[in-house]
Amino acid sequence: MFARSAAPGRVKTRLEPRLGRQGALRLHEALVADSTDLLRLAARRARARPFVAWTGRPPRRAAVLRQGSGDLGARLRRVVRRLLCAGHRAVVVIGSDSPALPAARIVRAVRLLERGADLVLGPAIDGGYYLIGLRSDQPALFDRMPWGGRRVAARTLERAARLGLRTERLPPYFDVDRPADLVRLRRALSGPRRRRAPRTARLLLHALRRGSSQPI
Repeated sequence: MFARSAAPGRVKTRLEPRLGRQGALRLHEALVADSTDLLRLAARRARARPFVAWTGRPPRRAAVLRQGSGDLGARLRRVVRRLLCAGHRAVVVIGSDSPALPAARIVRAVRLLERGADLVLGPAIDGGYYLIGLRSDQPALFDRMPWGGRRVAARTLERAARLGLRTERLPPYFDVDRPADLVRLRRALSGPRRRRAPRTARLLLHALRRGSSQPI
């Protein structure tokens, strides 16, 4: 799981008009905590080893890798290559912005790689991806990618096709980056599903009840 340390004004900045600076910070902390639980659950079910690839000060009680410097592509490639070189047969990467993601999606990505897929991609509805899985170092999938744009997933799939990679796609899902995503996330965590990400569900319920001008 890719994550970053919490710092006011440096995380979830596009949500600050909705939640306030401290509210965005607290939401980020809840997202990371719940996503870490998701990571551990999925890893246990898939019989995989969980890692947190961190930028900034790392959390406690977690197997941590440093992302290092560079853009997202450079950091993704570095972490994937490091784990593959350490002897792991495949690597699945998720972010910390989709805590309501069903663990079964991550487990399925592992299984597809075990069955011979070269690339597993989970497209995000904003045009990026929420999951990528690889069995080998593929720098062309990360170099000079327009990160943050709406064609990241599409270009990744195009490059994979040119490379002749056997590719599997997971169903689309969303991550939490913009104000509209907060409503989508609240719906995803309604009712019994709030148990998937209890910290995030609790903060969202409180924030959206108080109104857009109030922080969490």
